[in-house]
Amino acid sequence: MGTLRSCVSEDKIYEERVEPRLDIESILTIMLWRLLLPFALAANGVRAVEQEYIIYPIITVDKRAVSSIHSALVSMVSDPSKVYAFQYDPEIPPVFWTAPLSAPQAEELKRHPSIEDVHISEAIVGPMGSPDPPSMAARPIPPLMSYGTQIRPTATELRVISQPSGDPNVARYPNYVYEANRGRDSFIYHAEMGINENHLEFSGRRGEWVFTNQAFQKGQNTRNESPVGRGHSTCTASKASGNLYGASKHATLVVVKMPDYTEPSVIEVLFTAYQHIKTHGRQNRAVLVISWASFKIYRNGADFGTTERAIYRVLDSMSRIGVIILCAAGNYAQERTDEGLRTYVDTIPAGFDNASPFVGSLKVANLLAIGNCDLAGRRAYDSQTLSKNSYKSEQTFAPGVGIRCAAADSRDGSHSASGTSFCKL
Repeated sequence: MGTLRSCVSEDKIYEERVEPRLDIESILTIMLWRLLLPFALAANGVRAVEQEYIIYPIITVDKRAVSSIHSALVSMVSDPSKVYAFQYDPEIPPVFWTAPLSAPQAEELKRHPSIEDVHISEAIVGPMGSPDPPSMAARPIPPLMSYGTQIRPTATELRVISQPSGDPNVARYPNYVYEANRGRDSFIYHAEMGINENHLEFSGRRGEWVFTNQAFQKGQNTRNESPVGRGHSTCTASKASGNLYGASKHATLVVVKMPDYTEPSVIEVLFTAYQHIKTHGRQNRAVLVISWASFKIYRNGADFGTTERAIYRVLDSMSRIGVIILCAAGNYAQERTDEGLRTYVDTIPAGFDNASPFVGSLKVANLLAIGNCDLAGRRAYDSQTLSKNSYKSEQTFAPGVGIRCAAADSRDGSHSASGTSFCKL
């Protein structure tokens, strides 16, 4: 959307500057030149600028149409191996294709009767949290003593969620107390950029790795955190099931790694998690953790296109097999748009929460948009809500202000962070 507005703005400036000096014949000549330029370049052996595009088929696409789309893409690219079709089930048509195309080629594809949408593939989501300003040096993780109780030192946010209701004095409760067998037969699917598995926070923990096809394609099928993650992914995983900072000490952490935040990666990581849960028989025993949210702002369900419907489709499928989906509610409450402050949830996937005011009929039953609060239970100033009265809404809040988590750039360090990304307690 930003690029579109920018182009429109530039066109207006261009017209204002030259219109007084151009007659209709000159304007038509310029328009014809713009139209024929790509073909002129091709005739002279100059390829038009290529970018990676994502191509969505129509919902009713059949095998013959799939073959037609694939053949059209292969005929357009110089290297057929660059045409990628994401198909999570061999009995179901591809969810999308990606291919390096020029703008004229993309326009030509849009006329294909079995293609619903073609647009440039770019980053569509970002992490919902950031490190706090350095207030203390990274500290090593001491040996963990745990028999249903995590002995000091214990992260304050863990002590908060295990203290008796009604007693605000957390100093009276120095330990994190949890049910000893809680989570032993459950699985936390962490759909992000991987983790630094050499960190002591994950030492001895039960864990599995699953790589998306995009991760293999982009050389990120390695057991570490993708550089794009910038430590955010390791931090959020440690809050889920880490030795010192994690809430669930016995659950199996399943790291589902995507290489970046681009549209194909985001859609594929969700389908990959869904397929892994189904094939391993983990229905009703799995939790999907999503610590990122869309850049795009949504006002209502009418804003949804092929991208949004693909994300909704897989999340709804997960919900139907008993998967609990925990999403970051968003940290944009203090950002201002032409319509005012962004107080309420206006991104996806958090917007698919049953209590969200904008998604219309597109609701995911088992999806929860988690907001963050301080250690006294007060909503963080930038945490987005589902209701005008956040204290009476159906939304869940968890400690996410000044929490501690594993630092990805060391083997035993930690840092302080804030945001709705970290509310997976």
